[in-house]
Amino acid sequence: MATRNARKEVEDFLLACGEDMSAAWFSWLFDAPMFGKEQSVTLPLGYTADEREQCMKFLDVEYDNSFGCQVLEGFIWLADGTWIERQEYDGSEWWRRVVRPKMPTRATMECYSTEVMEMDD
Repeated sequence: MATRNARKEVEDFLLACGEDMSAAWFSWLFDAPMFGKEQSVTLPLGYTADEREQCMKFLDVEYDNSFGCQVLEGFIWLADGTWIERQEYDGSEWWRRVVRPKMPTRATMECYSTEVMEMDD
């Protein structure tokens, strides 16, 4: 059994991003009662130091990262407008930073609309 600490994962990922959480939501999908934990936790905008520590304690769990399906899900919103989301494939789990795509120009939008209309005909 390969184990990983969820709190350390989040802290290391935030350090690599050079950002801290603005808000977050995490949920254990399996084994939460075994951990003696609540199923999910929310860190609100404008959180206090105590709320942040409670959130990190929620994550301070060694879990089996080769379980075969996703064990932890979550979203972390950052001050720069990006966010971090939990990804899973075939039992492997990781965090991924997401950047909102740029808004297309009107000309580009018209081009897409025309293409879609032609496909529907």
